[in-house]
Amino acid sequence: FQIRFVIVDIVPWTSGASRGTERQPERLLPNVPIGNADVLIGFMNRCVRLTYGWARAFNRVATVTTGCYETVTLKDALPEQILSHEIAHLFGAFHPAITVPSVMRMGPADKFDDQTSRVIRLMRTFDFKRGVMSLDQDTRRAWSAIYAEGHARDEPNPLATAISNAGWSLI
Repeated sequence: FQIRFVIVDIVPWTSGASRGTERQPERLLPNVPIGNADVLIGFMNRCVRLTYGWARAFNRVATVTTGCYETVTLKDALPEQILSHEIAHLFGAFHPAITVPSVMRMGPADKFDDQTSRVIRLMRTFDFKRGVMSLDQDTRRAWSAIYAEGHARDEPNPLATAISNAGWSLI
C-alpha cells in the first residue's frame, strides 16, 4: 500500500485487570500518551473473551492480544495477523462477508480482500490526528460505495459510528 510507519517509541504498558477489550484502548491512552505519534498500538499478553485485538475504525489507537493460543476458535491466529487486521480497521477497513477470504476474516497477515485493499488505498493519506473529521465529502462517498458492495451482516456502519463518536467527543 506504500504506507510507511516509523516506530517513535516503545513504552512498557501494564494493561491491568481484565474488564473487557473495548476498555483497553481507553485505558492505554492515559497510561501511554500518544505524543507526536499518529498511531498507538498496545500489546497485551492475554485474551479477553476470545477477542484478539480491538480498534475503532478511523481512529488512532488499537490493541493486539497475544495470549489467546489456548482457545479453540482461532488458536492458530498469530500476532502479525491480528496487528494487520487492527491496523486495517484504523484506516476504515471493515469485516467483509463471512465467505470472503481475508485478513479481516483471520486469514494470513498479507491476505487483503479487494474491498479492504481499496479502502486502505483510498485512506493512504488519512490524518489520524484529526480522525474521521479529516475526511472530505468525496472520500466519505467513495468509502460508502465500497462498503455498499458488501460487508459483515451483523456490524454497524463503521463510518457512521465514527462520525457519531466524533460528535459525542465534541459535545
